[in-house]
This record gives sequence, C-alpha cells and structure tokens, in this order.
Amino acid sequence: MTAQHESAALAELTHTLLGSIEQLNLLCRRAVDMFGVSAAAVIRRAHDGEGPVVVTSSDAFDIQAPGQTAEPVDDDHDLVLTGGPVPADRRRLLAAYAAHAGAILARRALQDQAREAGELSRDNRARTALLSAVSHDLRTPLAGIKAAIGSLRSDEVDFGPEDRAELEDAIEHSADRLEALIGNLLDMSRLQVGALVAHPHPVDLGEIVPAVVSGSGVAERVSWSLGDGARYAHADPGLLDRVLGNLLENAARHQNGPDPVRITTSRLRGEVEVRVIDNGPGIPESERDRVFQPFQRHVDSGTDGVGLGLAVARGLTEAMGGRLVAEDTPGGGLTMVVILPGRGAP
Repeated sequence: MTAQHESAALAELTHTLLGSIEQLNLLCRRAVDMFGVSAAAVIRRAHDGEGPVVVTSSDAFDIQAPGQTAEPVDDDHDLVLTGGPVPADRRRLLAAYAAHAGAILARRALQDQAREAGELSRDNRARTALLSAVSHDLRTPLAGIKAAIGSLRSDEVDFGPEDRAELEDAIEHSADRLEALIGNLLDMSRLQVGALVAHPHPVDLGEIVPAVVSGSGVAERVSWSLGDGARYAHADPGLLDRVLGNLLENAARHQNGPDPVRITTSRLRGEVEVRVIDNGPGIPESERDRVFQPFQRHVDSGTDGVGLGLAVARGLTEAMGGRLVAEDTPGGGLTMVVILPGRGAP
C-alpha cells in the first residue's frame, strides 16, 4: 500500500470515527476489513495476576485463537488481530490504527476523570449545603428547647399554668422539628445508598390520610376527601405516611389566606392520585425539577428548612413504585400529586 493510499485510508477512518458513538468497536470492525483478518479486539494486557481482558472486539473474536498479531496501543493495551498475518506493507497502517485506539482510550480516561471530578464537586457542594442548613436547623430548635427549659427551671419567675403550658408546647414543637429533620436525613441517607426497602400492599387511604392530618400539627388548617373508587392503593403505609407528612408540611408553610390546605384522592386508569393542594405562590415550571433535589428551597419562600422534604417525598414514592409530580393549582398555588398503583379493597 502506497503512502498516498495509507493517508486516504486514515483520513476516511478518522472521519468515520468522529461520527460514531462506539468508536473503539467501530475501529475494530474497520480493522477486520482493512487487514483482511477474521476478528480484531483491543486487549488490556495481563497484570497483577490477572489475565488479559477484552476491552472491545469485533464479532467472532476469540482471545485464545492462534496466529494473533498484536500492535501496542499504549502502556497497557494492544490492538490484536486474528485470522491471518498482516502484510509487511500494512504494518505502518496497523500502527496508525493502534494510535487511533490509544487516542480513543485516552479521551475516555479524560472523560471519566472529568465525570469523577464533577461528582466530587457535586458531593462537596452537597456536604457544604448540608452542614450549612443542618447547623442552622439543628441549632434553632435546640436553642428553643434550652430557652424554654431554662425558663421553667428559673427560681426568679413563678410561672402560672398557662405560661408553663406555653413553654411546654414550645419544647414539644421544637422537639418535633428535630425529629422531622433527623428522620428526613436518615431517609435521604438510606435512599442514596439503596438501603431503604419498601413493602407495598393494599392500604386504606381512609385511615392513612386522616392519621397524617391529625399528626401534622396543622390539622385545623387542612381539609380532606376521598374520591369514588380512590380509597385503596398499593403502597407501604409507613413510607406513604412520611411522604404525605412532608408534602402537607410544605403546603401548610406556603399556604396563603384563610383557606385550608386540601388533600383529595381520585382514580385514573388503574392508578390512584393523592393530591396535596395549596394556594400559595406556586413554583415556576422551570424550577419544579430543582425543588425535588436535596437541599433546595424555593428562593421566594422566605422560610427555614434544610430543603430535604420534597426530595425525600419523591424518593420514598418511587421506592413504592409510584411517582411524585408538581402541578399548578387552578387559581394559583402548587399541587403535589402522589401517583400510586391502584388496588381493590383488601
């Protein structure tokens, strides 16, 4: 093969590879055609007691086949051809193919490093957000508990029954905030490491919804109703309780005016939809995916919170085989829709 033919072949190979996603595999297939062999592969050489490993190959490649031709790609890899010797006048072209393979592997390594660096950067930002938010959200209720207990223990003031009851309520409210925060942190940790296991079965929303409302601390600001055929769903009752509790807390925090937060259920095409509806400021459609990420809070909310409630709610819903989406409330506000597989009465 003349130098001119080699240059044309390499130019055509380069152009073809640039338009391919599976560049290394394509290079092996083109090597089979170019060198008249039966198969080609990029092999990672044996090291540290491990045998050679096929990185990618054309069809019908056998790493044990006799009569192999190996061309070094880099310090760890070879381009290996089987099914016949490579003519001497094409050895330089084979070296060029190996160089292309080396460039592809080097680019892959750089992409992997960039991806790892991006993941590390995201992890560092998440840790920073966690430390900042949790340090504030832990200190606030702890400070409230310490202040209330200090007042109750003081010998300088004689509190009446109403004042003592108010301080005790403050302690209980702060303790509830701590419990909710720690619960969300634990749930998020389990979700991220895949350690949370759901046990869905038919559940009665006529029991779960009023229990969630009753334990929310804002029961007087909530109304609920069950739609026809939408009383039973397939869910893990403990996880669903956490999901609805987080959604209700978020809705109550943003609700405007005297109207109550509403919880409704409906059935559509074999699925049950549980809606938690508020009439607050809402969230622009462009920001809705972001609010489901950990440590995110709506910039206009003006509220405290570590920003885990919605992330945990979506993660727990998906663990049960459901979905959690955000919609506009007609007339203004935000509606969170928990979509669960529908089941008949147990």
